[in-house]
Amino acid sequence: KELFEGALKHRVILYPVSTPKDSLESTQLADRKFWTEVEHPELGINITYPGAFAKTTEVPPRVRHRAPLIGEHNEEVLGNELGLSRSELLALRHAKDYPVKSVTKNNGGNAPERPLEGIRVADFTWNIVGPLSTKLLADYGAEVIRIEGRTRPDPARTGGPFKDSIGGLDRAGHVCQWTTGKLGVGLNLAHPGGVEIAREIIARSDFVVETFAGGVMEKLGLGYQELKKIKPDIIMLSSCMQGQTGPQASHPGFGYHLAALSGFSQIAGWPDREPAWLGPYTDFPAPHLNDLILLAALDYRQRTGKGQYIDMSQYENGIHFLTPIFLDYVVNG
Repeated sequence: KELFEGALKHRVILYPVSTPKDSLESTQLADRKFWTEVEHPELGINITYPGAFAKTTEVPPRVRHRAPLIGEHNEEVLGNELGLSRSELLALRHAKDYPVKSVTKNNGGNAPERPLEGIRVADFTWNIVGPLSTKLLADYGAEVIRIEGRTRPDPARTGGPFKDSIGGLDRAGHVCQWTTGKLGVGLNLAHPGGVEIAREIIARSDFVVETFAGGVMEKLGLGYQELKKIKPDIIMLSSCMQGQTGPQASHPGFGYHLAALSGFSQIAGWPDREPAWLGPYTDFPAPHLNDLILLAALDYRQRTGKGQYIDMSQYENGIHFLTPIFLDYVVNG
């Protein structure tokens, strides 16, 4: 704990291997009100759970109730959603295979082959989480414009492996994998002219996605409040280490640090040895949660005309995938 406090003070990229107890007592998670109490009426108690996996300026995600008991929603799902009759529902108790009726929806042939065609993304991301998030959007038809700087390129451009073992910013295998289907432009965001070009791209975009440390976009003059003046219905996602708020929000690091901080390292390996090296474990669930919340925000905008700002913490994303372990600790000690 003392080492971590010193690392935070001096901006040293050092993180602890956390236990569930450490995370439940985290000042960062407490400041962001991450943990939530969920009622279990069948037990007559409330249990502490990981809370919403994102913070938004409009309708925030929330945990509404505990997971269903076995068979609790059979009638609702199998009857109301899948159209099975009462007799068919009763027959399920004795059937080996569910007699599920096929449901075909006619869209009139007007649905695009790639459902995100017509959506434009201003992509201020680097390394793994952000580029993978926007790659998925590009794969489904969005026009993604990746904005980078030549003076400080994506670290994945310089780390290899390189095509034909020859180095170069455009020859790195990871970048070639993560930028398929995207457009790209090099801008100096430390120069007013570069920022102005970025603002012009944003004015024509639906999504802005960035993965800088907390507060960086504001310092560049590209924070959400400024972007709303350019495009009132813009949807902006910030996906960084620990979110945009809290005492640790601006602390730098990478996915392998979050694998330790969120608790994955502590449960891996053998009890009489050092924690197992898991690599950037949290970098791979996070893109799917990023895109899930972006699509939800897009649906919300189509219904209300309102954009919104989304604050996504990769630390909190990771903890969600350890929920059974946290529940075991909270309930059983």
